[in-house]
Amino acid sequence: MKETEELILQEFKTRRIGKNCMLQFGSLHAASFSWGLRHLDNFETALASLIERGLLTQNGKILFLTETGYDYIYRDDTLDDSIQEVMAWIRSRNIGKNQPLSARPFKLVTADWSAYHRENVEAGLAQLTEEGCLSQNKQGIHFLTEEGYNQVYGTD
Repeated sequence: MKETEELILQEFKTRRIGKNCMLQFGSLHAASFSWGLRHLDNFETALASLIERGLLTQNGKILFLTETGYDYIYRDDTLDDSIQEVMAWIRSRNIGKNQPLSARPFKLVTADWSAYHRENVEAGLAQLTEEGCLSQNKQGIHFLTEEGYNQVYGTD
C-alpha cells in the first residue's frame, strides 16, 4: 500500500503541483493504469489513506496537495537546489557580466521547474544577491556580477 501512496504523491510532483493546488481525480486515476494491477487495486485505499493523513484533501472530483503533502514530496529539495536552477538558467541564456536578468523570463521559465523551485526563486535571487553573485537596481532588476559570472562559467 505504501508504494501505491508514493506513486500517487509522485504524480503530484511530476506534474509540478504546488501547495494547495489541484489535480483532477480522473487525471490521477488515468495515470494509475500505468502502475500495474496491484497498484490499481490499491488506488482507492491508498488515496483514502493520504487524505486521512492530511497529505491530500478532496473536494468532489478535485484533489488538493496540502502543505503537509507538499513538504513531504519536496522534502529532499533545498534552497541550494533552487539556486542551482537559477544558475543553470543564467548559463543557458548566456548572460554576461553586468547584464540584466529580467524578472519576466524568470516567470516564464519557472513553469518547467518543480513547484518547490518556483516557490523559492525569490529566495534564491536574494541569496545570490547577498553573496555578491547578483546585484539589484532600484527597479528590482537583477544583474550578473563578476563574482556571479565566475560562479556560473568558472574561472580561467
